[in-house]
Amino acid sequence: MKQSKALLKIANESFKKDIEVLLEERFNHQIEITWVKNVAQIVVFDCDSFVYVLKQAILMMISDYGIEISCFVVPNFNKVFYSYLSLVHNDVMTAFEIFLQNYNDEKVKKDMQSLLQDIKKEYLETANVFLSCNMNASQAAKELYLHRNSFNYRMNQFMEKSNMDIRDLDTAIFLKLIFASYLF
Repeated sequence: MKQSKALLKIANESFKKDIEVLLEERFNHQIEITWVKNVAQIVVFDCDSFVYVLKQAILMMISDYGIEISCFVVPNFNKVFYSYLSLVHNDVMTAFEIFLQNYNDEKVKKDMQSLLQDIKKEYLETANVFLSCNMNASQAAKELYLHRNSFNYRMNQFMEKSNMDIRDLDTAIFLKLIFASYLF
């Protein structure tokens, strides 16, 4: 089951219920929202147009209700992403967009690499080759001289350790950016 994730921050906590109702309606109740003060973790299930639908809902809340709201689409809820939520104001941005805009900042590069720091080099290399082969698993396995089962094992280990689904296009694009700065 595909899961899309976002962090949402509001200036006025009295709008929590209104936001929940609107998002539940927009995502056909295939959503989980967990609040900690004025920041919500949002998980939406099986929505191929997640960013688009979310952006439309957030922009409507801003324009129609005057809610101050920031939304950051993330591949997972790693603590690194919370510090970047403050860079988004009355908009919806993806981790890829934020990290790309700030790519030359050394702190951003360190943060990107920290997302993968506890993952074995062979799993990182497998994921990187998978992306380099346009997400073609058969081609990537050939490039790495791996049996398909070994390749699948490494990919599953990468996804489990990183808590990122590399088969999701938005996550794959984000990982491609990280790998561009990663020293193997």
